[in-house]
Amino acid sequence: MRTVWAMAIKDLLLLWRDRFGVFWVLVFPLMFALLFGSIFSGGGGGGGGNAMRVIVVDLDNSDASRALAQNLDNSDAVAVTSERDGVVFDEVSAREAVRVPGEVSYLAYVVIPEGYADTRPAFIPGGDAATLRVGIDPARQAEAGFLQGVLIEATMQESMTRLQDPAFTNEIIDESLATLEAADNVDPATDFALRAFLGAARSLAGTFQVPGETADTEDAPTDGIGQSFQPVNIETEAVTRDTTGRPISAFEVSFPQGMLWGLLGCVAGFSVSLVKERTDGTYLRLRVAPQTRAHIIAGKALACFLTCLLVIATLTLVAVMFFGVRITSPAGLATGVFATSWCFTGLMMFISTLGRTERAVGGAGWAALMPLAIIGGGTVPLFFMPDWLRSLASISPMKWAILALEGGIWRAFGPADFALPVTVLLGVGVLGFALAVMMLKRVEI
Repeated sequence: MRTVWAMAIKDLLLLWRDRFGVFWVLVFPLMFALLFGSIFSGGGGGGGGNAMRVIVVDLDNSDASRALAQNLDNSDAVAVTSERDGVVFDEVSAREAVRVPGEVSYLAYVVIPEGYADTRPAFIPGGDAATLRVGIDPARQAEAGFLQGVLIEATMQESMTRLQDPAFTNEIIDESLATLEAADNVDPATDFALRAFLGAARSLAGTFQVPGETADTEDAPTDGIGQSFQPVNIETEAVTRDTTGRPISAFEVSFPQGMLWGLLGCVAGFSVSLVKERTDGTYLRLRVAPQTRAHIIAGKALACFLTCLLVIATLTLVAVMFFGVRITSPAGLATGVFATSWCFTGLMMFISTLGRTERAVGGAGWAALMPLAIIGGGTVPLFFMPDWLRSLASISPMKWAILALEGGIWRAFGPADFALPVTVLLGVGVLGFALAVMMLKRVEI
């Protein structure tokens, strides 16, 4: 065993001295995970890529409520929808869509109550501001505050639009005059001034223009006396998101993919290094020394196995510490990591026997691995694939490797769920070793 460890350490030191090899094994997988994680989460795009998806449930179905929904949708920060697959959301289905993310994840829902068009903003005399109900995960405090600001801005715009309607303005003036007539404790000077003001307001009804921009809603007062300046009341309901078996961020999807590409780099690097030792005569010198073929194969396999563990451990540490990636099943992840590393070590040994030169082995290796990586979820996540492609992907060990890694990270696999991918990975590794031992005798001749 000491001989095997010595040969493994030799291969690890050779890899560490090869900066280009280290890049493909450690740096490139990390770059892949960060790039695709940013793209999938919208960070790589612009404009509406970062818009908050919000469901609007319009129970009033009036011109005023539709104008409010349109004002909300006009915001660059919000993408509004009211239906899914042709079915209009009601309050129950909207709450469930926010609670249980599907292919489209919604941040919150907003319910415009029945009778919204008959209410008035609180800053209008006799105003009885409507109450909008907002359902959002209490853990999303920053987004909730920002959404509240956008809602206030949208309702302010809608209120100002209503003030342009002469009928709406004259109704308010008539009610104010009736209140003034009924009052018996108003001094004559105040009564005269108010009647003059209301008369002037009636003559200007319909000429009011909505300003192009409203005041900064983030600085608007929200309590005390300042409450009267709120155009609408907002009532928040806690809707805790169920993330069981679902990724909470794009990085939980992209980091397992990055790990896969790091393992492919290990396979390519170590398989070529074994061929290089044969062509350089190093392998022959090892054979005439007191080392058996089993020692040489075991040493190379151990070095590859340890490097695979290092790649996965490094990316996992970065993902957890800096990108909020969860580990839902630590024991399951450890089992998946072991089985995955074993599988790729076996593949490395088999690929190293596919040719007699470095170029032949390198070309054959990537020609075999790339299609398997593509259909196995190395580029497009498995849950984005159509059913037929997901079924075809079962022939690729890459699919089972990603499932084993995702099972411990966000899929929350139990022991029964891990059984199939771990068994497939261990079986592929054993098959790779067996084929390598048989074919190595042939390429030595």
